[in-house]
Amino acid sequence: MHQAPIVHVSFDFWRTLFKSNPQFSRARVALLQENFNPNKLSDTQISSIIENIGDAVDNINKITLESVSASEMNAALLLKMGIHPNPNVLKDFEKKVTDLFIHFPPNLIASNTDSIFERLGAAGVTISLASNTAFICGDVLDTILSNAKLSNHFLFKVYSDKINRSKPASDFFSSVYQTATALNKNVNDKDSILHVGDDFHADIEGAKNFGFSFFQINSNGASLNDIFNETNNFGI
Repeated sequence: MHQAPIVHVSFDFWRTLFKSNPQFSRARVALLQENFNPNKLSDTQISSIIENIGDAVDNINKITLESVSASEMNAALLLKMGIHPNPNVLKDFEKKVTDLFIHFPPNLIASNTDSIFERLGAAGVTISLASNTAFICGDVLDTILSNAKLSNHFLFKVYSDKINRSKPASDFFSSVYQTATALNKNVNDKDSILHVGDDFHADIEGAKNFGFSFFQINSNGASLNDIFNETNNFGI
């Protein structure tokens, strides 16, 4: 899957490093049901609306390769709830959701993530984050990483909402490559960068088509720890 020695690893966020906290999901539904619900929708109906918007936007991003913003998604959610939000209503809703998200943060998938990052650093391998965003914007994900005491491990972060490009777009991965080469003098060949993600289309095909080395985890039985497995021949 690669030829050059790996000197930089790019990680996806959702379902690669973190998974959604069920407590946040329930709290967001309760917030909508109690405060933004003129049509008296049930919690099941609200959950379905959130899921449908998330799936639709994920597919749109993968097709257009652009990035639908969190505000656009939240506005669409309120419209589906029966509310035609003005900017103040939308801002109030997003503030409440952000507070809930930080209070009920996503859960780390691998409990030893910090140790894995430390091991990579000790091997001279730098790391970055490369993630599509959805209902939650990149700035808020930064807060989650900081609160989890992981932020300092990352040389840089690339979020789709910041560059208006989504994986698997080649220019999304180009942004990762250009930043990595500027900040890590050991990065030269594209395949000296390993991209780790869960989504075959967005992460694996996107990285492969750009020229990165690639490794799929969590959706296929492999785990974060397996990047050190000698059979993968990453040389880390």
